Amino acid sequence: MWNALLLLILWVAPAAAQYNCDAGCSLDPALMGQPVCGSDGISYANGCLAFCQGVKFTAGSCGGEGDRLEQIDLSGQTEVITREIMSRFAKESFRFVTKEIDFSRDPIRDFIHNSNVFSSSVSPDGFDTVRVTSEGYKFISKVKSFAKIQGPTPSYEGRIAENQPRLRKRKLVVIGEDTRTMVPDSTIFPYRTMGGLDFDFSDSGCTLTMISPTSGITAAHCLYDRAAKMTFNVTRFAPGRFYDPGQIDNTTEPFGTWDVDYTSYFKGWEESGNEIYDMGVVTFKKRRRRFLGIFSVYPGEFVGYLSIDRVGEDNSNVTDARFSNMTITGYPYDMKHKMITTGLCPNAPFSTKPKYIYHTCDTMPGMSGAATLTNDNKVLGVHNGAHNNPIAPGRVNGATVLTPEYFDIVSSWAGLTSQAPQTCTCAEFGSRRIARLICNLRNFGACLGR
Repeated sequence: MWNALLLLILWVAPAAAQYNCDAGCSLDPALMGQPVCGSDGISYANGCLAFCQGVKFTAGSCGGEGDRLEQIDLSGQTEVITREIMSRFAKESFRFVTKEIDFSRDPIRDFIHNSNVFSSSVSPDGFDTVRVTSEGYKFISKVKSFAKIQGPTPSYEGRIAENQPRLRKRKLVVIGEDTRTMVPDSTIFPYRTMGGLDFDFSDSGCTLTMISPTSGITAAHCLYDRAAKMTFNVTRFAPGRFYDPGQIDNTTEPFGTWDVDYTSYFKGWEESGNEIYDMGVVTFKKRRRRFLGIFSVYPGEFVGYLSIDRVGEDNSNVTDARFSNMTITGYPYDMKHKMITTGLCPNAPFSTKPKYIYHTCDTMPGMSGAATLTNDNKVLGVHNGAHNNPIAPGRVNGATVLTPEYFDIVSSWAGLTSQAPQTCTCAEFGSRRIARLICNLRNFGACLGR
C-alpha cells in the first residue's frame, strides 16, 4: 500500500505544481504543452486537461484519430477551459479533449453519393462516443454499457397539435415519372417531426427526424467530414420546412428553427468510415414560441417526435421483416426544399452484415440521415447513401439500423434514458483508495455528487 501511495505522490506532485485546475486549462500549447495520451486511451489537447479530469498521461497523442490533435494549431488560443466546461457531460462519463476551431465546408453530396467512401475496416474503439457542442468543445466517452429501456419508445404529436387549424395548408404535387412524391402537407404529424438540418455553409444539407423532446436522429456523415477530417458546423433544424415560391429563398419554416446544442456520433465513423457507424444524434436548445402562448420549448415538445424500435438481427445480418414496407422521407437536392417521400421501395431490402441493410428506395443527395420508417411510423434506422452493390453489379443504397446495441446507445444519446453513468470516471483507480479519492474530488459532479 505504501509503495502505491508513494507512486501516486510522485505522479501527482509535479503535475499539481504545474497545473491549477481551479483556474482552468488554457488551450495554447505555448502555455500547456502538446497533446498527451491518457491512461484511458483518449488523446487530450494537453496534460492539464487530462490531469484536471483525473487521468494519468504520457507525452504524445494515443495514435489513430488522436494523432489529428497534433495537427490542430491551437497556438494563440487564449480561451481557458474551466471545470464547468470539462464536467458538463461528466455524468455520462464524457471527458473534454479539445476544441474544434476549423470546420469543414465541403458539400456533403459531393463525397457521399458521388463516390464510394465507405470502408470495410472496423475500429476497436468504434463504439466510443464523440460529442461536439455548438461552441466546438469536443468530448469523448468510452462507456459501452448503456441503460436498457423497453422498445418501442413512445411517440408524441407535440403541443402544436392543439393549434393545427392555424397552420398554412399546401397542395399535393406529384414529381415527374419516378416513384417519389411531394409530401402533401409537411405541417401534419408525422411529417412535421422531420426537417432540414442546416450548416454554416448551406441550408438543408441533410435530413433529421425528431425521436425525443430534445433530440433527432441523422447520419454521422452529416456531422463529421471523413475526407477533410473535420467536423461540420451544424447550426439549426427547421422541422416541416417546405417549398414556397412566394418567399425570397423559396422556403417557409412553418414552426421556425431551433439552434443546435451538441451532436453525438460513433468514434468509429471518424476512425474508419465504416458505414455501420454512420448514425448520429443532434440535440437542440430550447427556443421561445410566444406566438402560440408557449414560452420556451424544445423542438420535440413543440412539433412532436417519432418512436424508435429495436431491429432484429442474427450473428451475420439484419433479419427484421418490417423493412419490406419501409419508406424514406427527406429533402433531395434535385427538388430543393421540397419534402419528398419515396413510397414503398421497389424491392425488399437485404442484408449481408450486422447493423446494416441495402435498399433500392429512390433517394438522392440531401436525404442523408432520413429515417427508415415502418408503416406505423416507427424509426428503424437512417439512410446514408449509395455505394457498390455487394452481391450484384451496379449501385445500391444503404441504411444503418437500430439493432439492440444501437437502440440502447441512441436512446441514451437522445435523452430517452436516465443517462446515469454506468461507472464513475475514476473507476480506473480500482482499490487504490487515496488515488480514487483525489480523482473523485476533482470530478465531484460525476462521482460523489450523483
